[in-house]
Amino acid sequence: MRRLPALSGLLALLACGGQEAPRVTLEVVVDGGEVVAVESDLGWTVTLTRCRGVVGDLAFTTAGEFHDGDVTAQRAPLRRYAVWITRALIPEARAHPGHAAGGEVVGELAGRFVVDFCEGDGASLGAATLTVGDYNGANLSLLTGEEGDGLAADDPLLGHSFELAGVAERDGASVSFHAVIDQDAGREVIGAPFDLDVTEASAAVLGLQLRPRSPFSADTLFDGIDFAALAGAAPEDGDPIELIADEDAANRLKRALQNHDFYFVNPRDSAP
Repeated sequence: MRRLPALSGLLALLACGGQEAPRVTLEVVVDGGEVVAVESDLGWTVTLTRCRGVVGDLAFTTAGEFHDGDVTAQRAPLRRYAVWITRALIPEARAHPGHAAGGEVVGELAGRFVVDFCEGDGASLGAATLTVGDYNGANLSLLTGEEGDGLAADDPLLGHSFELAGVAERDGASVSFHAVIDQDAGREVIGAPFDLDVTEASAAVLGLQLRPRSPFSADTLFDGIDFAALAGAAPEDGDPIELIADEDAANRLKRALQNHDFYFVNPRDSAP
């Protein structure tokens, strides 16, 4: 099969003779505005008091539509064809099972970030570089906390991916819980919603959100977790119940935190 030379020729054609699409830099911050109480499928109202994670390498994706870029804009149909043929010849890996999300990555914020969605609202993660275009998705890596991330020796995130704590309530019962969740090496979230038409004049701030309830359905991070059963193992000293790794409740949280429906990149004005 001799497809790769043809592909190389096509990409070379696209790369030469034209003006590159303009790029802009937009600040990315932690946005904790959607960490609200949610009701699970089992009727538990869950309120998070702690919601932290270690993520990295945010990528912003578009279907390939570019705007007002002289030669670049005129070549948009050919560029879209190049994206299509590239994917046909070199299939993309889908790290997030069960979803066919994708898109051309034309914006990024590289690096590792410890994000606190409860107490770190508004914290800056850095300046992302985005090519002018119409964006419709975002990807991010789920990482494991390291000393180099600035974590203290006794920080629960050290060696783990997420720390969640909160209270679940139903029919007068109240269950406090705490969990540290591990994600597999190389795990990515592909296709988180991000809807923004980026122009050279864009000055939006991009808020990275974790949403305990999907904006597309009634699904929540805590569906299927029977807090009543967990309450039977509550410690006598009144400390929160620990969700044990590899047991059902922790595994449900682990899988939910891989789902792109619970993440969102929220463009907002740069000034109040």
